[in-house]
Amino acid sequence: MKKNNTFVNKYRCKAAEQRIGLMHKLLGFAEPKSDLYNGYFYIPMPQDNSVIMRVFATNEAGWDHVSVSLKDVERCPTWEEMCFIKDLFFDKTETVIQYHPAESDYVNNDKYCLHMWRPQTETLPIPPSIKVGFAPGKQK
Repeated sequence: MKKNNTFVNKYRCKAAEQRIGLMHKLLGFAEPKSDLYNGYFYIPMPQDNSVIMRVFATNEAGWDHVSVSLKDVERCPTWEEMCFIKDLFFDKTETVIQYHPAESDYVNNDKYCLHMWRPQTETLPIPPSIKVGFAPGKQK
């Protein structure tokens, strides 16, 4: 995750962090951290301030994790919205992934929430870009 990520602090939602902390305590989980790398945020999209991204970020148990959904809107975040949030919480050189696990491992608490993950101690393998498509400026 980004080092010294003070920019997102102005979007921190302390009331939501307190509710999440209480829920964790009631369920017997460790209370989530609230620091530069962890917390709950309502972040407006720069091109349309009426679109508010609801973001929950953690860096525990060997993983950096950012969950993203929209406040008061029932749809999944777009690619552009996910890229915007990715750039706020991760360095541009970091690769993050979204998992599609085996059906037996499905967990879905919010059908409009997407998650970005990055292991903290491993480098993620990346397929050659040509397997995805033609990179801009490169020959076809």
